[in-house]
Order: sequence, then structure tokens, then C-alpha cells
Amino acid sequence: MATKPANTQRIEKYQTMLKCNLTDEELLAYGGEMADKQQQANEFDESLTSIKSEFKSKIEQATARINELAGKLRSKSEHRQVPCERTYDYKAGTVTERRTDTNGTINRREMTADESQMGLPGLPEEPK
Repeated sequence: MATKPANTQRIEKYQTMLKCNLTDEELLAYGGEMADKQQQANEFDESLTSIKSEFKSKIEQATARINELAGKLRSKSEHRQVPCERTYDYKAGTVTERRTDTNGTINRREMTADESQMGLPGLPEEPK
């Protein structure tokens, strides 16, 4: 019987990460992808800047309203349009201004020379 020669080598296949030179086609593909990603990054950055600006404006508006409300709360008051009346007392020679919502007096003063002139009965008063 013939005997088989003993194997003196054994080959095992495996994979590992090694440096490989790129082909011209790979260089071109990677360059194109890089340019596309750079453009995309620029667009994202522009969008981010725009969004930041928009939200900064919204924050400033909210802060302005907060400051306005804080002032009203501190003073426990605000300015509003209020209907008022002016009473000309020709006998006393005074003009009294009062607010009609609370009937509080705003101002009392002496009549001016023009104001002390009473209009003639039956004639409309001249607008001031």
C-alpha cells in the first residue's frame, strides 16, 4: 500500500483591515460624494442660521412682553383710553375735568379768558 505524504502546510483564509490604494474611479466617486456632502452641510448651516434668527426674534418679542407685564404688575396700573368730561363752571370761573368710569377728578383749574366767554343762546358753540 502506498502511503500519502504528510502535509507540511496548512492554509487558513481570513480578513483584516489593511491600507489599500484607491483606484481612479474610487477617487472620483469619493470626491463627488464629498462635494455633495459639503454642499448639504452648507445648506444645513444656512437653515440653522435662519431658524436661529427666527427664534431669536420670537424670544425677543416674548421678553419684551414679559418686561411690559412686569412693569404693569410692579405699578399695579396701566394707561388706557378713558372717557372723560370737562365741566365749565362760569360762576366759579373754573374748569373741572373728571373721568366718567370712576367719577374721579383729574384736574381743576381756572378758566382762560377765551373759556370764560359764554356762547350766545341758540347759536352752536365753535369747535375748539
